[in-house]
Amino acid sequence: MQKRFAACFLMLLGVLTAWAGGGVREGMSRAEVEAALGRPVSALVKGDTVILRYPNNGRVELVKDKAVVLVRVLHADEVARAEAEAAAAQAVIDAELAAEAAEAKAAEKAAAQAEAANARAAAAAAARGEPVALPAGALQDLERVTEGLANAHGQPGGPGAQSGAHAGATSPLIGGEAHGIGAGGGFWVGLVAMFLVQFAVGMVALKLAFKWADVHAEWSQMPIPALANAFTLAFLRAGAFALWRAPDLFYVDHAVALLVMLIVLRKTTHACTLPRAVAVAMAAKLTSFVVWVVLSVFVMNAIAALR
Repeated sequence: MQKRFAACFLMLLGVLTAWAGGGVREGMSRAEVEAALGRPVSALVKGDTVILRYPNNGRVELVKDKAVVLVRVLHADEVARAEAEAAAAQAVIDAELAAEAAEAKAAEKAAAQAEAANARAAAAAAARGEPVALPAGALQDLERVTEGLANAHGQPGGPGAQSGAHAGATSPLIGGEAHGIGAGGGFWVGLVAMFLVQFAVGMVALKLAFKWADVHAEWSQMPIPALANAFTLAFLRAGAFALWRAPDLFYVDHAVALLVMLIVLRKTTHACTLPRAVAVAMAAKLTSFVVWVVLSVFVMNAIAALR
């Protein structure tokens, strides 16, 4: 990297010197000096001596039409040296780029050979009836689905969001071609899993919330509000991902689901008053958040143990 930086600097210096002019040297005539440096700002003639002044206090003194003094102007030898250094710097950069390309090609070839060897080993093991180890790609897909579950519960910008945005380059709802988990399938698998787990967790959370709010409610009253909450979350996230490839709604989905659950609680349970419904709904949401965090950590640790 340092060599490349120095080479670029030398190339820039060569370009600047070439742009500024061809440079002058002692012995040049006035016509040659002006051809190299351009017209002077002023010219002072004293007998056989001519003094040409250039910007930035540059000065060329000529005696009998021969340059004898050069002050703050480009010397021809300096220009030639800068151009040679620029050419050498370009050669260094070209060599480094060629080496990097060769290394990348060799690494790609080695990876392809390793993948082919793994495939042959897996096929041979399957033919012998031996258990086949889980491929690295499948383990990564499983981890991506789990991270998508964690992200689906309101962790914007996390690994699950990246998985949904990157892997979901095409979506079955848009009409694009999906290729399993790696092409948006991870989001939909995670969404279905989230719906089922959210429904189960929601029932338990609601039961605990009713008990905390000192409101009597049977288990038979739990499925409808829990289903309303889980369905609202899944519906909003599916629509956002299908239309805008957005795997996370930054808690907007939770806010809408909370309002829906409030309405359902007042209609289908003993929490028929607004204060009771708000207390039960908020307590259930808080409990579900805690349960989701615990489940996410547990599943991520289990996947890490499989590696």
